[in-house]
Amino acid sequence: SSDKELSIILAKVYAVLNKEVELQDLRTNIHLEAFEKSLIDALLMKAKGNIDESEKLLEQCLADNPSDSEALVLLGQITWDKDQKQKSLAYFLKAAKVDQTNWKPFVYLGHYYSSVGTQESKQKAKKCYLKSLALNPHDVEAGQGLSDIYRETGQLQENLAFLTDITGKSLASSGKSSWAWLRLGIHFLAVDDARQAVNALQSALRGDSGNVICWEALAEAYVARGSFTAAQKSFEKVLDLDPKSVYARLMIAAIKDRLGKWREGSADYRVLLSEDAAYLPALRGLGESLLNQAKAHLQTFVDKNAVDCIEEALCVLTKAAELNPSMLGTWRLIGDCCALVGDLPCGSVHMCVPGKLVGQGEGQLQVAKEELLELGSRAYVRALNLDGENWKLWHQLAVLYSTIAKFKKSRDYQLKALGMLKHCVKLVPGNHAVWNSLGLTAMLVEDWSLAQHCFIKSLGIESSSATWTHLGVLYLHTGNVNLANRALKEAQSCDPSNLRGWAGQALVAETAGFSTESMDLFRHCTFLGGEVESARGYANWALATIRDIDKGEKVESHNRYIIEKMYGLAAASDSLRLYCRRIQDDGLAFCQLSVALERQGLLRRALEAAEKSQEILTGDNHQYLDKVKSNIGRLHCRLGNPEASVATYQSMKMPSLESTVGLALAHYNMANYQESYEVYKSCLHWMAESQTVKSDVLVAMGNLAYKVEGPDVAKTLLFQSCQISPPSVRGILALCVLGIQSSDLGLIDAALAEMTAHANDPRYAHDIVYLQASVLLLKGDLKGARRLMLKSVHRMPWSAPHWRDLAVFLLVNSREEAAQAAVCARKSGYLAQTQANRNNNGRYISKIKGLNDSGSDLSLAESLVIESLALLVAGDKAGSKRTASRLCFLYPYLSHSWALLLATGDDGCKWRSKVQEHVQSCGDKLLSSWAGNYP
Repeated sequence: SSDKELSIILAKVYAVLNKEVELQDLRTNIHLEAFEKSLIDALLMKAKGNIDESEKLLEQCLADNPSDSEALVLLGQITWDKDQKQKSLAYFLKAAKVDQTNWKPFVYLGHYYSSVGTQESKQKAKKCYLKSLALNPHDVEAGQGLSDIYRETGQLQENLAFLTDITGKSLASSGKSSWAWLRLGIHFLAVDDARQAVNALQSALRGDSGNVICWEALAEAYVARGSFTAAQKSFEKVLDLDPKSVYARLMIAAIKDRLGKWREGSADYRVLLSEDAAYLPALRGLGESLLNQAKAHLQTFVDKNAVDCIEEALCVLTKAAELNPSMLGTWRLIGDCCALVGDLPCGSVHMCVPGKLVGQGEGQLQVAKEELLELGSRAYVRALNLDGENWKLWHQLAVLYSTIAKFKKSRDYQLKALGMLKHCVKLVPGNHAVWNSLGLTAMLVEDWSLAQHCFIKSLGIESSSATWTHLGVLYLHTGNVNLANRALKEAQSCDPSNLRGWAGQALVAETAGFSTESMDLFRHCTFLGGEVESARGYANWALATIRDIDKGEKVESHNRYIIEKMYGLAAASDSLRLYCRRIQDDGLAFCQLSVALERQGLLRRALEAAEKSQEILTGDNHQYLDKVKSNIGRLHCRLGNPEASVATYQSMKMPSLESTVGLALAHYNMANYQESYEVYKSCLHWMAESQTVKSDVLVAMGNLAYKVEGPDVAKTLLFQSCQISPPSVRGILALCVLGIQSSDLGLIDAALAEMTAHANDPRYAHDIVYLQASVLLLKGDLKGARRLMLKSVHRMPWSAPHWRDLAVFLLVNSREEAAQAAVCARKSGYLAQTQANRNNNGRYISKIKGLNDSGSDLSLAESLVIESLALLVAGDKAGSKRTASRLCFLYPYLSHSWALLLATGDDGCKWRSKVQEHVQSCGDKLLSSWAGNYP
């Protein structure tokens, strides 16, 4: 009997494994009943895939033996697989009734009742699964079904206890309980315990590392925990296992977006849309990613890029809204895109949006800032029609109405925004952001009491840096500086990186009269990032400090250090660029930008800024407009366009001393010496108020007289200049030069005697020494002149002009010391490059013919030119070539740079002919002629 049962079991095994030959051999040795034969044949047919034949054999088996539990279960499974669940129910119920020790029918009964979906059926399913597990505690299907029922019915504690018991019975690496670890991780995700979820899912993967669902769940757990990089790697693992997983690719793009990698995220979304243009999650994801990119560009003041991102986002989100107009999130994103342009100037906002979005049918329609803001409000209203109690939508719409109110200067929109925010407060009275926005809107309508109440209410709910900053600004508006200082101090304590809190403190310091602290705070803001108020504030203080330094007024050492050692002018220029990029109707800011750029030597950009300032100020205060025109005239003159300079100066309604002198200089550059002389003459009689200015004007007139009428008339004017107290040092130097030219020793001695009082002035000391050495050379005392030059260098070793003049002296008068001249020139260049405290009074006078003032500090350029020449004379052609190459790199616009490079080139150089052609076309007649005759 036992042998027969064992043989029957073995026959069933052979049938299940589709081993027909072994099965036939075994059948010849045992006697089977008819129902047993049918059952074994049914198993064999099922293994072969003949499901219908297997079903017939099982029905025949049940006809012979209606109480055969195994046949009932098999027939129930076949009908279940054919999706005939109602028919299979009868078989499983009968099988469970016939043999209550068989766990399999209870598993399928649990599946059936679970699929019904009602609460009562789920309770039945739970009992069936429990019964199955009682009969077979190791049955995976029953365990999975029971856990799912627990989770669906909200019995989370029972689910946790059950899964914990299962996972505790075996090692995770064995893989026996991987399903339980997976469901345990999902349970922890459901209860927002991301850390435990990660641990559970990692344990599940130790037993089944190829489970795609488990990797996806682990990635979701990492996202819930905030470990976005780990989540991205997990989703990438999902793609390795299932390259067609669209969800994994979508989530990778979303994670990149969360990590701030918006470009990469957008690229991934575009790949998904290239495969399915109507994939709604990718459309919305791309729209949100572009929105985030636009926000980032706005923070860095890259406004054109922000506009491009908004334009593309609106096109993408319009497609999403067409696919499913009932999703309020899509309309909210459209509204957010439109609201972003509120901070941009009107001139920057011109974009094409889908015609459907504005009710114009197919195609694209170009809109401006006002239309975009209105479009944003309509999008928010559309979203509110879908969910009228969504406080976030009400809040965003109110903020947008505040923006429209500022743009249109409309009180109606202000009141509408105020009413909406009050409605938001009713919906969520415990939200600090709503109270904060209500306070800001109350400030717009100048309801200071309501604004103060709202800010204090917001701070009572949650202390935030932004709210403290707004409260501080409110106190500034009402004139309460002490309270403003305390509020802004709290803002800095909450968030030390809050730029506007620092800017507010700077305004408080400025209002209270603490200039040093104010400038330092504004400077700190420039390091934190770009912000309009702080950018203008710092630039204003920096330029005011530079003005005081130029005038020789007392400047606090800290402020001087910021300007001279911390690139104060460059930072001020950058700050003004940011400000003018965003605020394009502030003519005075453009004027300040022009001045800052001019001092940096960026003359063309300075001219553009000045002309923009003139365009804005046209029709306003003529005093400001004349100052801007004066700047424009000066810039035209420095850029080599004296005709435009003259026209600009003559268009001024109220000329000043500076503009009149500039007009005279422009005439001089045009070789209109008589007109220039007349302008200087009128300036001397009508504009020059101080004796110093009169003396300087007489020197300029003497220069013109020398060109037109000769040295005698020039001497007369220069003598008049020197008789004024204090005399112009330039006039004394000019008299000395005239004396040297005419060999008038009396005039030379008198001029040298007058120079003695200025021998230690850094502005003139090097020129005085050079002239004294020239006088000694005139007398034939070369050694004395050389000794004088060396003494001057030892007396002022920090002075770059002294070293440069010594190099020129040695190169001209002592060719055998050309190598030493190169060392002196190199020292001069080093000092010129490292010394921050350069005096910019007056035009730069070069010792190199043709090296004119082109806007930049040419002291370094001249030092490099002299060094290269000296090395060439000394025979160090390679060193001269290196210096010339550096010159070409630093000053590519100077013809001297390329001429020196040409002189150092070998005969076989391929580039030599091109450099020669460039020097010939540079415009310098002397160098062009030299290059044309160069072998």
